[in-house]
Amino acid sequence: GLKGLKEKISPPELFKGDSYSIKDFKRPPIDLNEALHHFKNSEFIREYFTEKEVNFLSCFYQNEVEEFENSVTEMERKRYFNLI
Repeated sequence: GLKGLKEKISPPELFKGDSYSIKDFKRPPIDLNEALHHFKNSEFIREYFTEKEVNFLSCFYQNEVEEFENSVTEMERKRYFNLI
């Protein structure tokens, strides 16, 4: 968004066809841990945030990941409650 506006980067051509046939498709992160890993190691993020901000946000979101992983979902409650 912002980088594209600043550097006048044109968006890629609209893809038409079978998206499952793309060989070099770069998929988005599949979970919070993977997204956090990409955030921590992103050159793009470091262009716009200071090291202190990256560390703060990384720590903040690491706590979010841990809270999420330690929570019991509604689906788990419904599925496994009767086994107790």
